[in-house]
Amino acid sequence: MRKALKLLGFLSVTVVLFFIVSTLAFYYLIRVGEFRRFLIEEIEKNADLKVQLGAADLEIGWVTGIVFRDLALSEPDASQPAITAAQITARVALLPLLHRQVVFYEIRLQQPAAQFVRNKEGHIPLLDKLLNLPFLKQTDSEFSVDLRSIKLQNADIDYADQRSEGSLGTWRLVNADIDLERLRGQRLRDFMQQFLKREPSDYGGAALEFDLRSVVVKDNAKMNLKAQGRLLFPKETLEFHEARWIADLQLVDFPASLIKDHVGARLPIKSMTGHLGQRVHVEGNPGKQLQIKSDLEFKQLAIDAPELFLVPLSSADGRMTFDVDWSQNRLRVLRADFRANDIKFSVQGDVDGMDGKDPHFRLNLSALSAPVSVLRKYLPLKIIDSREVENTVNSMQAGQVEIKKAGVNATLSQLRRLAQSGIGPQIWFDAEVRER
Repeated sequence: MRKALKLLGFLSVTVVLFFIVSTLAFYYLIRVGEFRRFLIEEIEKNADLKVQLGAADLEIGWVTGIVFRDLALSEPDASQPAITAAQITARVALLPLLHRQVVFYEIRLQQPAAQFVRNKEGHIPLLDKLLNLPFLKQTDSEFSVDLRSIKLQNADIDYADQRSEGSLGTWRLVNADIDLERLRGQRLRDFMQQFLKREPSDYGGAALEFDLRSVVVKDNAKMNLKAQGRLLFPKETLEFHEARWIADLQLVDFPASLIKDHVGARLPIKSMTGHLGQRVHVEGNPGKQLQIKSDLEFKQLAIDAPELFLVPLSSADGRMTFDVDWSQNRLRVLRADFRANDIKFSVQGDVDGMDGKDPHFRLNLSALSAPVSVLRKYLPLKIIDSREVENTVNSMQAGQVEIKKAGVNATLSQLRRLAQSGIGPQIWFDAEVRER
C-alpha cells in the first residue's frame, strides 16, 4: 500500500512539475504580436479571406493558448463579414514547449456567426475554403500550426441554396455546437481499412469526423438536430461537394408542411400538416448517390391532395422504416415497412427515369391489411384517372382487405392509360375482402 501511495505521489508531482515547466516555457517563448501577424497572413494567403482580429490575451491553465477577441472574416469584395466570432482561442500543445517549439493544434470559436451560400452549380465556396485552411500544416521560424480540430460553441449559421432545381431554400442553425476533427495516423488507417472491407472506393485522400447539435429554424418552425459521422475525400484537398458521407442524423419535431414546400412543384399536394421525427443513416455523395436507412415516426399527419387521393388523409399516427438506394435517375427500394392506425404493408422495388417526365415503376407490395374505409385514404387512385375504378372503390363501404401480394410494372403514362384500357398485365394482385 505504501509503495502504491509513493508511486501515486511521484506521478502527481511529475505531472504538476511538467505543467509548471510547460506553462513557463509558453510564457517565455510566445510573442502575441508575432503570432497574430502569422495567423492573419496564413489565413489571407491560403483562404483568400480578409482577416480582422481584436485584442489578444494569454490563457494559462488546463487550456493553454492565446485568446483573440472580435474575429471577422470577409470575402475580398464583400462589404460585410461572412464570419464573425466574439472570441477565438488557439490551443497550444504542451510537450513541444519543452523543446522550445510552439505548436497550435486546436481552434475554438465562441459565439460565431456565419453565412453560407450554395451557388447555382451546387458548390459552397466559403465552406470549401474553410475546410482546407485549418488542416494545413504551416511552419514559421517561431510557430507551427498543425491544427487537428475546430470547435464552435453557441454558433448561429445561415444557409441559402441558390440552385434552380432541388433547392432547399433558406435555413438557420441556432445555438449550435460543432466539433470538426481530421483523422490522422492510426485512426485514419483503421477507419479506411474497415471502410474498404465493405466496398471498394477511390475515397482515400483525407477524412473528417464531425459532431453537431443544434436547433434548426426554417421559416417559423423550430426542430432539434443531432448529427455525427465522417466525411471522406478523394484527395488531400477538402472539397465539400466531392465528399462521401457516412453519417447518422436525428431530426425531431419536423413539420410536414416543409415537405410539401419542397416537393410541391413535383407532386400535386394542396396542403400537408403534422409533425415527424426521423433517425437516418446515410452513406454516399448527396449530389450523386446515397444509401439511406431511416426510421420515420409521424403524428397527426394530414394530407389534402385531390389529384392523388379520393379523400383527404387526416390525423394519421404511425411509423415507416425503409432502406433505399437513391440517385438522380433511380430509386431502389430494398425494403419499406409502413404501419399507421389500421393499415400496414411492405414494399420493394425500384423507380427508374426519375429525372424525366415518365418514370417507370417496378414495385411489389405484400402483407397489406386494412379496412376498406382506411385503404381508400391511402391509395393514390387519382393517378390512374379512372371513374370506373373510383366508383368501384367508393361502393365498398365495409370489410377488411387482405393483400398477400401485388405489383406494378409500368410507366406513369401507362398507368394513366389504364383508365381507358382496363387493368392489364402491368398490374397484378392476390387479395381478398372479408366482412368484419
